[in-house]
Amino acid sequence: MFDIGFAELLVIGVISLVVLGPERLPGALRTTGLWVGRIRRSIRDIKTDIEREVGADEIRRQLHNEEVMRSLEKMDKAKSDVYSMADDFLNDAKNFGIREGDEEFFSDEEKAAIAKRRETREAIENAAVASPSEQSNEPADNKDAPK
Repeated sequence: MFDIGFAELLVIGVISLVVLGPERLPGALRTTGLWVGRIRRSIRDIKTDIEREVGADEIRRQLHNEEVMRSLEKMDKAKSDVYSMADDFLNDAKNFGIREGDEEFFSDEEKAAIAKRRETREAIENAAVASPSEQSNEPADNKDAPK
């Protein structure tokens, strides 16, 4: 921090001896030493507290990120389970001879699920059939496109 050599300390000592005198110099040096020690301890404590807080913030941030990732994984699993159940439902309906046009046998929730699944399937099929030039003309922020 400060680059004080032996020569500078000797000059400071001689000047303080002349100004304070031999009787008050030991008390002044002791008081100066106490104050320097207190300042150093205070700086060290502040530095330690700051480092501890920064470390705690990083740990909190990591825990939060891990929690978010776990919830996203759960949501992805639930989504795949719902799609799997919808596929099983449609396959069972086909096995029993119920066609997609026979929605009159289904409840409103089932009709909505069938319609949503049909739209998703059609969007996937259209995206697979579309030519590369048509795909490049589509906007990048298309929220209706399947992911």
